[in-house]
Amino acid sequence: MRKVIAGAALVCSIGIAGILVSTEMSETDDPSRPAEKKQVEPSVAKVNAAKVKETIYPLNITNQQEVQERMLNSYHFFDTVKGSFHFTSNDVGYDYTVKYQLKWKDKKVQYHVKTTDLKKQTTEEQSYANGETTILYTNDKIFEKIKQDIRDKGEFLETEKAIVKNSDGSKEYHYPETDLNLGMAENSLHAKEIALGFLEDYSLWKVRGTEKMLSRNAVVIDGTFSPYYQEKLHAKTFTLWMDENTGIILKSETYTEAGEVVDRLETTDFKIRNEFEVETPKIPADFAEYSPGHPS
Repeated sequence: MRKVIAGAALVCSIGIAGILVSTEMSETDDPSRPAEKKQVEPSVAKVNAAKVKETIYPLNITNQQEVQERMLNSYHFFDTVKGSFHFTSNDVGYDYTVKYQLKWKDKKVQYHVKTTDLKKQTTEEQSYANGETTILYTNDKIFEKIKQDIRDKGEFLETEKAIVKNSDGSKEYHYPETDLNLGMAENSLHAKEIALGFLEDYSLWKVRGTEKMLSRNAVVIDGTFSPYYQEKLHAKTFTLWMDENTGIILKSETYTEAGEVVDRLETTDFKIRNEFEVETPKIPADFAEYSPGHPS
């Protein structure tokens, strides 16, 4: 199980505000149990006009712990997803688009993530298939191949086990254990740092209700940052729009005390359980393979 000591280490991994990169469940709450799965009619499960059936995992949006655990363990609530989002930071000056494709099938994982820096006009692509991760750095014209064996999503992690208080007053933050790393796409698909950081203190946030977003039900969360995060993120408050069924962040905004937007992540395309082939980017002939000491 991965863990991070409270403090700067947690903040450095959060993909918001210019720091981006890169209750005990009952048996009926366990998303892996077939008894909890309910099939809905295609008319209810339409996503972007595609007639697909989606497994529905009931969520009590008035229970803050359930909401937090849904976001923390989002990988457990979907098997395929394809989409894109736009991230901007007025604080640091980021302007990125991220396109992603992810499929879990028969314990086999495939994914492709393309991140474009709109200001620098550079892109980075990362893909995984057949036990190998390939990364393309277009600005430097280099590529890297890494042997990996990614097969599962890890165990569902309860809040009590995710945040552990030590006898000296420090805290350890544990994240769901999986070797899958989607880079910037995780800020939407698996926002585990936001779940543990922004939502740690239940007295500082509440669920406003739900809104329709990209034909999905989004849980709207309004919160105030702790003094620690206010200093680190240069923001006073935040709003999150979390896909109710999957825990994926469809939109997030942080604000100054005057209500001005500091950072924004907004999903522009989103499809769940659509059939698609994951892209396998080709390595250009003029790209050199990365080696230790190679400038990057």
